[in-house]
Amino acid sequence: MKKYLILMLMFIVILSTGCSNKDANDNQEKKDNLQQLLEHKETQLGNNSSVGSIISILPGGDMYKEFEIVDGNKLKVVYGLKENSSISEEQFTDYWLNNDTIKKNFLYNALAAFILIENLDEVQFELEGPRENKVAFKRKQLEKKLPHSYLEYKESETLWKKDLVDNLVNSNKARKDLYQDLNSTKDK
Repeated sequence: MKKYLILMLMFIVILSTGCSNKDANDNQEKKDNLQQLLEHKETQLGNNSSVGSIISILPGGDMYKEFEIVDGNKLKVVYGLKENSSISEEQFTDYWLNNDTIKKNFLYNALAAFILIENLDEVQFELEGPRENKVAFKRKQLEKKLPHSYLEYKESETLWKKDLVDNLVNSNKARKDLYQDLNSTKDK
């Protein structure tokens, strides 16, 4: 009996260590992504290499098909399965249509795009697939809803994580309220 108890305790310790390492790895990956994004903080539309890099670093970036610069100051990004993709249709659907992933990713990606791409006035995201989704964000309209300017977020990782990630994108209520406000002002 003692032997089994000791084995169970060891198993629990190993399991909990593995879980905390996974959390640490996830946090490190998010930190690395933000640092990679901030390397592009002086990007201009027209610098397709930097714009493409930003999009590929953002959530869902490994599933973006194409982007297009429209009218010189608008960016359209299409997410979908590329030909010969290593991602299956099931993985694509599971990722994008799980909970509020679309709304979270599109909001976060819009915020990051406005922070990093200085001459971007509007960004439109489109998801191809079983449930097509489109959403457009305007720079000034979105910035009015934020407690700080885009410039301040560009200069502070802490502010970016606290205000944008924790208090907006990952907050169901704040995110829902923001989408509702954006949709109501779009109709006017």
